[in-house]
Amino acid sequence: MNNNKGIIYLTDYEDYKVDRDGSWDWTTALEKAVNDTPVGGTLIIPTGIFEVGKFTPKSGITIRGNGTIKRIPNGSNKSLLNISDLSNLVIENITIDANDLRKPYTISTVSNRNCIELDGSSENVTIKNVKLKNAGRDGIYIGEVKSGDGKYPLNCTISNVEIDNSTRNGISVVCAEFINIENPKVTNFGLCGINIEPNPLSTLNRNISVYRGIIIANSEAISIPLQCTIGSAIENYDKFSNITFNGVTSVGNGDPNTSTVRNYKFHNVSIINNDIQNYVTGIVADGQSLVMGNKLSKPSLNKATKTTSAILVYGDVTVSSNLIDGSGYNGIVVYKGNNSIISENLIYDVGKVGKGYGIYTYGSELNIITINQCIDKQETKTMECGILIRLNANLGVKNIVTDNVCMGATDIPFKIGSPELQLKVADNFEV
Repeated sequence: MNNNKGIIYLTDYEDYKVDRDGSWDWTTALEKAVNDTPVGGTLIIPTGIFEVGKFTPKSGITIRGNGTIKRIPNGSNKSLLNISDLSNLVIENITIDANDLRKPYTISTVSNRNCIELDGSSENVTIKNVKLKNAGRDGIYIGEVKSGDGKYPLNCTISNVEIDNSTRNGISVVCAEFINIENPKVTNFGLCGINIEPNPLSTLNRNISVYRGIIIANSEAISIPLQCTIGSAIENYDKFSNITFNGVTSVGNGDPNTSTVRNYKFHNVSIINNDIQNYVTGIVADGQSLVMGNKLSKPSLNKATKTTSAILVYGDVTVSSNLIDGSGYNGIVVYKGNNSIISENLIYDVGKVGKGYGIYTYGSELNIITINQCIDKQETKTMECGILIRLNANLGVKNIVTDNVCMGATDIPFKIGSPELQLKVADNFEV
């Protein structure tokens, strides 16, 4: 028996467990143990598997241990661990098994049975060194209790979490602010490894950071390892802003609907120092984003997968110091975008499954393309042109292209799609 009143052991409550046809249901025991853990105290989940119907913690305590909390087959049809309107809670070291894997992914197979749901006005919650598995929906879902109710998690940290087998997403951030996701490992998910996606305009996603970690897609369904998008909603810079992906290794599966990192209609997104492999389109960005220091390699090279560019931007984006080591078609594409800076990128061996360009702009103005290198280093003869500026009516005449290097193009290093329009070009290439 524990003599420290600040520490509660779940096994001290085994008299509250219930015999369920030869197996033990620990739901009542766990609820009693949580209630008896004082604010500032710790509930220990010791080694072993403890089957429960639900798991509801409370504010101001730490829950830790080496054991596993597992949903009983007829447990609640909601999230197994529900953190709602709680504060100053720490969950660490334990394993949480939602026991509800439904694959392959389809909308009809997704249940509401997340491993962890963090919702309501929860604040200062830390989830660290936790293993989550077999979620019927998401490994971790972060949002409101009811969409649009204006109550969302704030100042929460998810650190060193391993998430395996989620029917939908590894981590979903639907409505939250100041969420730090550090060093996650997400494997075997149906849709996204990490999905930052507010639903209606009444929600927000702001100041969300993903640092380091590894996201590995499988081949069972559409896989978008990292995504932040607000769908068809109009831009709202105040509500959907300050998103960072930094130092994440993201490995896709070559699905035709896959972009390894996607950003649509968010403001101030930083996609930096990531290692992106097995991509169709590696990075898609707009909304005053920074795409810098990323390595993109091992692209899908099957024409049936509709392989496109390594980096696709829609303007107002800085793309700098990235290494693109192979791309199915183009290295960097600026499509109907303005005020972008494309600088100091190393682009190798593009056009492996069709006509390829190192850098391609279409209908875009006020872009600066400078000090890039577009090189066919393996002499594959698949890069048609180093840089192509394709003009659309009078759009494109104000781009500046300077101090770039192109080697190995089968056509010419630099081409203007509409030569009758003027383009300011100075000191472009060494061939």
